[in-house]
Amino acid sequence: MPNCHLPRATGSMNRILLPEVVDTNLATPCRTRGPMMSLMAIRGALEQAVMELLWARDVPRTVAEVLEEMNKDRDLAYTTVMTVLDRLAKKNMVTRDRVDRAWQYLPADPQDVVAARDLAEALDGVPGNVRIEALRRFFAALPAEERDALGTMTDRVRP
Repeated sequence: MPNCHLPRATGSMNRILLPEVVDTNLATPCRTRGPMMSLMAIRGALEQAVMELLWARDVPRTVAEVLEEMNKDRDLAYTTVMTVLDRLAKKNMVTRDRVDRAWQYLPADPQDVVAARDLAEALDGVPGNVRIEALRRFFAALPAEERDALGTMTDRVRP
């Protein structure tokens, strides 16, 4: 596989934002992107933790506020959190507004919208018969109340 890196996400807000994968040796897009690589490229563990923190309260937060909250569970540097939030902004996962001298960050989309995009991306490019079987297994693994809720929703969605 070529030596690939992920410079930044591109795309519209109506689709999962996938980074362009670039071969660092040839500076050309890699052709070896599979569904799971795409998901891993969207968010790392620290990015996911920051997103969950932002989703928990729908109020703008500065780097310092995110750092304070994150450091309850771990020891992170200010610059680490600043870099994570900057990368999330470049991936269009968060919006930011400058207030006085500090950026304030908010999730660009609700968590359920992002989760739906992640699920759709995981199945993107998977053959139809495999996708149907994967969804069947996923559905079967859900708690009964969630299966019932989804069954009701699918009845309303059918054309």
